[in-house]
Amino acid sequence: MTRVIRQRPRPPDNRTPAITSHAHTNWAFEAAGTYTAVFEVTATKAAGGAVTTGRQGCTCTVQP
Repeated sequence: MTRVIRQRPRPPDNRTPAITSHAHTNWAFEAAGTYTAVFEVTATKAAGGAVTTGRQGCTCTVQP
């Protein structure tokens, strides 16, 4: 799965990968600046009940 994020049109808010999947994401930026991507991962434990990371930010600075 390769994902290019653009401001418009807006990408989906969530993805549901297949169990046992392994994916790498590539990011492309049109302008220099500081960007923050916010992620949240949720899962259902085998014994039942949900677990989540909560919202986690990843900030990077893009230079020309």
